Amino acid sequence: MLGIGTGLLHLDVKPFQPNDVSSLEAHFSSNYGLLLTGTANGEVRRWSDISGNNYRLEPTNSNTRPNVTTTAAGIVAGAPKVQFTATGTADVLELLDSGGDPAAITLDTSDAGYCVVVVYTSANWDDGKIVIGNTDNADNHILHKSGANAFTLKAGGTAKDFSLDTPSSLTDDNLVSVMFNTNSSGDTTLYVNNIAQSDTESNSADFVISQVGAGNDTGNMTGSIKQIIIYNKELSDAERNLVYDYVYEHITR
Repeated sequence: MLGIGTGLLHLDVKPFQPNDVSSLEAHFSSNYGLLLTGTANGEVRRWSDISGNNYRLEPTNSNTRPNVTTTAAGIVAGAPKVQFTATGTADVLELLDSGGDPAAITLDTSDAGYCVVVVYTSANWDDGKIVIGNTDNADNHILHKSGANAFTLKAGGTAKDFSLDTPSSLTDDNLVSVMFNTNSSGDTTLYVNNIAQSDTESNSADFVISQVGAGNDTGNMTGSIKQIIIYNKELSDAERNLVYDYVYEHITR
């Protein structure tokens, strides 16, 4: 609208949100929807989906809760990140539906493809740990590959490795946007900070997600997550750029 008497033009422009792109299945942001214990370095009791589909992530028990850095009074300190550790009992969050029952997101490759974005950091990008997957992680998961500058996407029991070329390696503890964009034929491109890696792979199996973290000491990552965004379609270049512009602010602060 026009600001009367001010000589200034005021535009009511809504900032882009991931649900502005169709087929958003789930969106977990560390800036919203976190229910914490009210103590220093509060433990996550619930992480609510803000896509409108009303999923939530909850620990399997009180020993598997990741943390968010907070003050002694439970106030979030700085930009929040959900911190996972593999020491002791590995941190893990289980996907639940709106009624609190175990749920799974099945991304049907043959329908319209899918896109999964995770903005996270690892204490060791070469340790071969799992960031997201299904309940036992045997058949479906995303991990940063052990001893190599690469990621693995495993869907329907078939693992495909994606080598990095730009950048050729990642710096431990630095936040990175990892995006797997898959078309209806199963052809998949890995984007790291919105840069397409030349190593593309194909797997037509559906990808199933039912938890964050591996839930076991050997497979679980030590690191922090800021964003998880899941679409049940392949994103166009224009859509991908919009989503990356959105997550970029979470990488840089």
